[in-house]
Amino acid sequence: MNTKILILGFGVTGESCLRYFNRLNHRCKIYDTRTPDKFNNIKKYPDNDFYFTQYDNNLLKNIETVIVSPGFDPDHPLINQIRNEGISLHTDIDVFKSIFQGKIISVTGTNGKTTVVQMIEKVLRSHDIRARACGNNGYPPLDLTEENLDYAILELSSYQLQYMSNKKSNVSVILNITDDHLDRHKTIEKYSKIKKSIFVDSCHRIINLSLKHSVEISGAKYFGYDNSTEEIVINNKNKHNLSIKDQYLTCNGIDLSFFGYHDLQNILAVLSVTDCLGIDYQGCIKALLDFTYPPHRIELIKKSNNISWYNDSKSTNCDSTYWALRSLRKNVILIMGGSTKKQNYSVLSEIINNTVKILILTGDNSETISNHLKVGVKIIHALDMHDAVEIANNHARSDDSIILSPASPSFDSYQDYEHRGKVFKNAVLEIAD
Repeated sequence: MNTKILILGFGVTGESCLRYFNRLNHRCKIYDTRTPDKFNNIKKYPDNDFYFTQYDNNLLKNIETVIVSPGFDPDHPLINQIRNEGISLHTDIDVFKSIFQGKIISVTGTNGKTTVVQMIEKVLRSHDIRARACGNNGYPPLDLTEENLDYAILELSSYQLQYMSNKKSNVSVILNITDDHLDRHKTIEKYSKIKKSIFVDSCHRIINLSLKHSVEISGAKYFGYDNSTEEIVINNKNKHNLSIKDQYLTCNGIDLSFFGYHDLQNILAVLSVTDCLGIDYQGCIKALLDFTYPPHRIELIKKSNNISWYNDSKSTNCDSTYWALRSLRKNVILIMGGSTKKQNYSVLSEIINNTVKILILTGDNSETISNHLKVGVKIIHALDMHDAVEIANNHARSDDSIILSPASPSFDSYQDYEHRGKVFKNAVLEIAD
């Protein structure tokens, strides 16, 4: 039997595609730029053809469809060859949309995507609506094809949007846009254009109020907190039944706590989505009262001697670290650094000067960060995460907050941000007083 399907990349997405097509009795070819020793799951798929690092002319022979994983380099020569030969190029999202019978909610943004899609899932399911969050949050949509769902809530990264051909969605949301992934997209303008493509074929287009004057979207509905009027905006309307007091969002006597401005923005995005679906604000806020936040996002892992330790390993860009520091406000010991990424760390200088008492740098880009920053706080270089935690513990005093918020990817020493977060948490539990 001829193999007509090629899967590019054998990470979480690629393996989910292979499982899906094998269930349909389709044999596949799989190509990954990494070496085979990086994978321990190849033997589970003996009826398929794997290619690693190198490939020959037989790779595209008889191929009619290519499914590309989001992390696959768009400048790889194989991509150009596929397009030049007129072979159909799709993503797992495109395949999923072609067979899914329910409605789609699509969410993108530089930060906050996973939290928002999980919040939306929580609200919908609390109203007996069959819904699942999937996509860039780590749950492949093609693993949901056996479920009878009313809604699929897709978290979409710029990498996924760049390759996707089917942008159709009932509701689409942009949470925020700040400098990120410029190693791949080159400029903020190109990155922003890719993010905006989420609205190409969408019934409801929802976007953060802060982007109103920088991102032009026809028929957009805005959400956010209007600083000039001190009012909450949901889908272009000021909502007087919603108010903010201290760190609580209040609706008809129900108080929902939030942790900083970024968290409030995420909640308001959820309210805007569920408003489009006819769910009232009170019902939405009630559902979020016991919401469990995903780990590695300003996650409090220990508090003792009036010292708080936070794991914010998911922070892989400056904007995320900025909002983490805004949330903690003062007396912060910041652990920062990781693998190299094209971004200007100087944008953090002011917030670090205003909130941080000691900056601990670790990782491959620690010297780059140090050179970019214009700060007056004490900077200490750590050998590794264990050393960083020891340094932080030795300098911590009552009322301090210690946070790992790297503003950097994790691939210098770790498998991913989750691995980095676990290493940090284990070090804290072992070392911290």
